[in-house]
Amino acid sequence: MTIEDLISNYTSWIREQTSFRKLDDWYEINTPFLNHNNDVIQIYAKKINGTVELSDGGDTLNELSLSGVSIEQSSKRTKEFQTILNGFGIDTKGTELVAVATEETFAEVKHRLVQAIMSVDDMFLLAKPRIESFFL
Repeated sequence: MTIEDLISNYTSWIREQTSFRKLDDWYEINTPFLNHNNDVIQIYAKKINGTVELSDGGDTLNELSLSGVSIEQSSKRTKEFQTILNGFGIDTKGTELVAVATEETFAEVKHRLVQAIMSVDDMFLLAKPRIESFFL
């Protein structure tokens, strides 16, 4: 098998493992990527006036909160959170991670949102019990 074949197999796997369903005006997109709880990362998409709004539905920050990590709890966490979002060109709306794409940029913006979700989700390592266990 060539490298080209392996890449083709990988992209086919991504396509096969991605599913979606319509929820009123929004589409729920299940990605093949997992968060720190081994739950599928879901994002939501909605077409608005020729653009596509993408959101994590607030799931990322909610999962972090349930793991004992509050982004607002420290200025260093807030700064790290903002650095991650800025690096991927992602914004927030309340507790949601959001991005806006055109039809032409949808794939790339969706990918950046998923990357940002995974990077922010890695902040679960900053939960107090986990940090204390590193030094005991």
